[in-house]
Amino acid sequence: MLEVLLLALDILNDEARPLALEVNWQKTKIQSTINPATTLSSVYISGNPVEVVESFIYLGSEIHSSGSSEPEVLRRIGLAKSCFNLMNRGIWCSSISVLTKVQLYRTYIQPVLLYGSETWALTRVLLDKVDAFDNICLPRILRIPYVDHVANAMVRF
Repeated sequence: MLEVLLLALDILNDEARPLALEVNWQKTKIQSTINPATTLSSVYISGNPVEVVESFIYLGSEIHSSGSSEPEVLRRIGLAKSCFNLMNRGIWCSSISVLTKVQLYRTYIQPVLLYGSETWALTRVLLDKVDAFDNICLPRILRIPYVDHVANAMVRF
């Protein structure tokens, strides 16, 4: 199967050359969905090394060879968490009104978290992880101490 792909990329390179087009081999990646453990780490096409990867970022979303959405969901939670923490001192700990803080959260943090979510194949575990992120952020915005054990339904409005 890999041989067919390598041949196709070689043909693409040959067909592009008369049109004054060049394949950027440093940016070209190959991903195998059959058995990533048995594939090579890099292959050569027309004398150029091409990396064989397990996952890559395409249009802002991580594409994983397993087809699972879990790596992308965890990556998005991490990105949203870092954005949330960057706004901690300037926004969340300031004297801005609670409604404004919640609006800022919904405008700036939730889109980072949910970008590309329409393509996720969510399991109950992944959905719980997304909800857990939301249930951690909202009490921090509202300045509810963690030890108060306020129900999640009480925090949402």
